Amino acid sequence: MRVGGGPGLDMRNSLSMQKRKQGCEQSAQDGTGLWKFRVWAAAVVLLGLGLGIGTIPFVLPTRIHAAEQPEALAEAERLAQKAKTLQEAGRYTEALEPAKAALALREQTLGPEHPDVAASLDSLGSLNRQLGNYRQAEPLFRQALAMREKLLGSEHLDVANSVNNLAVMYISLGKYTLAEPLFQRSLAIREQQLGADHAVVGESLNNLGVLYWRQGKFVQAEPNYLRALTIAEKSLGPRHIQTAQRLDNLALLYRNRGGLRQAEPLHQRALAIFEQSLGPEHPTVATNLNNQASLYTVSGDYPRAEQLHRRALAIRLKSFGAEHPLVASSLNNLAELYKKQGELSRAEPLYRDALTIREKIFGPEHPDVATTLTWNAELFMYQGRYAPAESLLRRALAIEEKILGSEHYNVADTLFVLAQLHMAQNRHAEALAILARSIRIQERNFAPLISTGSELEKQEFLAGMNELSDGALSLHLQAMPGDADAARLAFAVILQRKGRILDILSEDLSALRRRLNPQEQELLDRLTEVRSQLAALVFKGADTDAGEPYKEEIARLHREAEQLEKSLAQRSAAYRLRSGAVHVEAVQRQIPAEAALVEIVRYRPLNFKATSPADEWGQPRYAAYVLLAQGDPQWVDLGPADPLDKLAMLFGELVGRQSADLPLVRKLARTIDERTMRPVRTRLGGVKHLLLSPDGQLHTLPFGVLVDEQGHYLIEKYTLSYLNAGRDLTRLQERASDPREAPLVVAGPDYGRSPAALQAPSTAPSTRSGSLGQLQVGPLPGSLQEAKVLAALLPGARTLTGPKATENTLKQVRGPGLLHLATHGFFLSDTGLLGRKGTSEVLQENPLLRSGLALAGFNARSSGSEDGVLTALEAASLDLQGTQLVVLSACDTGLGQIYSGEGVYGLRRAFAVAGARSQVLSLWRVDDRGTQEMMAGFYRNLLSGQGRSEALRQEQLKMLGSKRYQHPYYWGAFIASGDWRPLNKTLLTGR
Repeated sequence: MRVGGGPGLDMRNSLSMQKRKQGCEQSAQDGTGLWKFRVWAAAVVLLGLGLGIGTIPFVLPTRIHAAEQPEALAEAERLAQKAKTLQEAGRYTEALEPAKAALALREQTLGPEHPDVAASLDSLGSLNRQLGNYRQAEPLFRQALAMREKLLGSEHLDVANSVNNLAVMYISLGKYTLAEPLFQRSLAIREQQLGADHAVVGESLNNLGVLYWRQGKFVQAEPNYLRALTIAEKSLGPRHIQTAQRLDNLALLYRNRGGLRQAEPLHQRALAIFEQSLGPEHPTVATNLNNQASLYTVSGDYPRAEQLHRRALAIRLKSFGAEHPLVASSLNNLAELYKKQGELSRAEPLYRDALTIREKIFGPEHPDVATTLTWNAELFMYQGRYAPAESLLRRALAIEEKILGSEHYNVADTLFVLAQLHMAQNRHAEALAILARSIRIQERNFAPLISTGSELEKQEFLAGMNELSDGALSLHLQAMPGDADAARLAFAVILQRKGRILDILSEDLSALRRRLNPQEQELLDRLTEVRSQLAALVFKGADTDAGEPYKEEIARLHREAEQLEKSLAQRSAAYRLRSGAVHVEAVQRQIPAEAALVEIVRYRPLNFKATSPADEWGQPRYAAYVLLAQGDPQWVDLGPADPLDKLAMLFGELVGRQSADLPLVRKLARTIDERTMRPVRTRLGGVKHLLLSPDGQLHTLPFGVLVDEQGHYLIEKYTLSYLNAGRDLTRLQERASDPREAPLVVAGPDYGRSPAALQAPSTAPSTRSGSLGQLQVGPLPGSLQEAKVLAALLPGARTLTGPKATENTLKQVRGPGLLHLATHGFFLSDTGLLGRKGTSEVLQENPLLRSGLALAGFNARSSGSEDGVLTALEAASLDLQGTQLVVLSACDTGLGQIYSGEGVYGLRRAFAVAGARSQVLSLWRVDDRGTQEMMAGFYRNLLSGQGRSEALRQEQLKMLGSKRYQHPYYWGAFIASGDWRPLNKTLLTGR
């Protein structure tokens, strides 16, 4: 999470409303000048503040005659204004002499204690801080503050300014605990004196955000930044320098959370303002260039990153000279770029120079010194220079623990590098202990971040957190395969991380709905409406004339939906029942006596002796961890992921065809079993029930159709229950919510006739999937028969068929105990099918729009106020709290976009988020008549008291034993996901 850029702070005094940049690089404001809304925004980096630059002596007579005092005061004002002008232009060294002269004249004319003298002290302190001359800046700030408190009282605005400036000074020095109470004090005075929406209040909020950013408290930083940005845009305008600085700071925060897509446009918008207002050679422009370059380093756009870093460095060398903290920051970040590219010989001298400057400015103990030490140690590690690398890492760790505290995310980063170093030295036991500590710290910082933000932001953040997880798996599977502690750590990481987002989303929505207030209900209703509008725009037809307006409207709705998701996540955090922590023991307690959890994970192996970042990570592999009701976790490495992924996709295509040659299907099923489940079976003992949690492309694999070495399908030996992740077991132990409505069966909708513009041949009624190129579907006689059978079996259920099987009605349900949907399903693997301009991009960006169900009015895209297309995105907004089982008796309902570690983004995920405790879904296009017969038998088995997974298995075995349906195409598509236990008969029948 450590990056080569940072946020900026705001400093000012009584004569100014000015702002400057500080951070990695985020901005801070201090001030000299007139009391008006102007900003000079000079950049100073939080990752590397400054080197002391000698001040220029200025000699005045010891006394000024009374008659000469007016002229002296006028000259002092002229000098102060000259210093201010030079400061605004980024010419800080030149500004020092007139600033010192103005102070001297005021002291000689007004005496040693006067508000104007305090203002000059503050201005001179600001200049020295910008120049990295901290030893001279701090006493100036302290003297100004003491003078203002004595002359003006503790609640004066000028006192608030001095308190703020001193706090900025402490951030520069890495003294964060001293800075926070000062920022809070300054903010309180400013809000009381100026009101909550004043521009100066926005400066305090920005500075608090910077402080939280440096402390790794990103959740606390964001609301401060957002409020500061809103104030700046409202009071100063969208093209103001303060607004630009707020944008830059916010971009850095999003980058820390993995949100590169959010960060880049904010940086670019800020740069345009800076260059227009300050010119292309201003130091503030260099700060933005540095920040953008660091972003491109992270994203892998190395040529662009180097171009921007070199431009930023040239500006800084011109403005500050060779020994300045901002120059050190540029050198450090440029070195990191070269290291990423494997150009170690170019990186090493830059790290050395950056470290020299930082140690000279800050002394031996500062967070920025520690950052350079850690990054340089990585370089030594790639070169095989292990002893000096360890020395640097130990020193960096000591600094970070002392200055930042033992739980800071920088400490976790440094520990991970140290663990890698020990792995390279075959010091595996030491590496394990260090890695375990690093993971604990990361989880402590990770938990609040993953709990906030939109779903997309959660995905982005999680994607950047995989190195530690992969490192733990690599250490166990590659270096310590016989070590029980290593296995337990690796397995614990899987349980902690896998399926985390789905767990949070479903828990948050459940918690919200238990305690909804009117404001939250309004947010939920609006989110449902926005998602429906998005889906309608995509699926209303093949309008080839839709261009930019269409894309702009889609983008607007996406932005609104994401903001609504963020607002709801913030509100639900207060209601959340469970913490993110999941322990092996807690999961193990929920495993039945004759069952085993099989947790499959896709991971990248870590090369312990990599010679550059390019060869640090190998090609992905699969591994399986097995946990029985008693005993330690067991494991097996399943080999490279790519061949298994290809086999899984090939098998899905083959077995999903009725015409597929059965011997060929069985041969491929045996091949896949040999690569996946045969190694696992050696760890299973005599268990009969598998709680399967696949990963990657293996989510689409029907494990029950695999063939073992005796020629038997796995379903003949095992009951199979699918989980999104092993952590689901801890959620399933909680008492299920009571149903709020009777069971609901929706089947055989009247899809209607399409308008002429959309005419296309309907698919044959043999499968429950339509001609999705034009999204047209035909009737399903089997689903109507299915409804009749279920109506007899479930006499208390409400049944909707034909024109009554509408999307409107489905969206109005509130927690029916059972929800059965028998209709056409779809999964658009080819996003270009719809033919609408821009649609392909939309579907790629939001995979939950690519899966769905057809309801009444589907062909005409018209059904009441809806279009008859229930996408997975819309299904996620259904209120299914209390729904114990959702049966999706349709084609492809278990498919979707696959995200390693997070499962399938489609209907399966959507109904889980909506609150369904268990589901029955399909992995390919299913036969209409065969599905109708299977579902009838499945419900009879449920009514007889069989568990959900076993009820499905028994009906599949019955079909396997029949002459008509023995091909896996007919019986193998459906899987049972979630809670596997029996359902109460009253819940099923509604009576």
